[in-house]
Amino acid sequence: MAFWGYTRKSTLPGRISGIHAIPGRYAPRMIGNAGRKIGLPRNGTVAVIVVILVLSLMMAFTTSFHLMIQVEKGGGTSKHKQDRARFGAIAGINFVTGQLQATSSTFLSVTDYEKYRLYWASGTAAFGSAFTNVVPTRYYYVSNSPQLMDDEVASASLFKVVTYFDSTNLAKNYYVKSIGFYRDIELQNGNVVATYQAEFLARLIIATSTKSITLECFRPLEAEPCDAVTDTFFTTRPVIKP
Repeated sequence: MAFWGYTRKSTLPGRISGIHAIPGRYAPRMIGNAGRKIGLPRNGTVAVIVVILVLSLMMAFTTSFHLMIQVEKGGGTSKHKQDRARFGAIAGINFVTGQLQATSSTFLSVTDYEKYRLYWASGTAAFGSAFTNVVPTRYYYVSNSPQLMDDEVASASLFKVVTYFDSTNLAKNYYVKSIGFYRDIELQNGNVVATYQAEFLARLIIATSTKSITLECFRPLEAEPCDAVTDTFFTTRPVIKP
């Protein structure tokens, strides 16, 4: 047994006797794995970890930017296709204006002159037997569409029109409902995968004295069904209030 400042031989077998225990001079010594210190990584390892983190951050940023560009491009393409449908509806208004301007019965100065004007409707009997110049409407292709987009078919844009007179002002007012379409067509098999629609209501002013037609005003309408003769596109006749 050792006391501070004294030495005593050990009486136990196999033990080294004469070990001094002097405080503050010799510290106990740990032997084995428990005594190993956990060291910090070398400078090269730290640099590799930093490079990996930077590259991961750059990859995440690049991927996010790429996805954002794809979303914006898809939204822009969808907007352009909707604009094509609007252009088709406006083309329908211009089509009617040109046909009326080229028809001599548009500017007749006779009694019941509205009955001699040209109309587009669901059928020839839409206005009654007194109206003899009624054309059954159909789909018309837009012949002067803007520059084609990628994967766009030339026949993708078309329109359909109906026209009618204004009972409150038979002499001047002439209404056109025009609905435009843009069809997203697959180039490989010609299938229509999506259709964009836009509809406008326009009021034309027919000046008999000067034989001229003027687009006075137009406004958008909610796109209506226009396949069957009983659809609202044919049966309703809205007007634009002054």
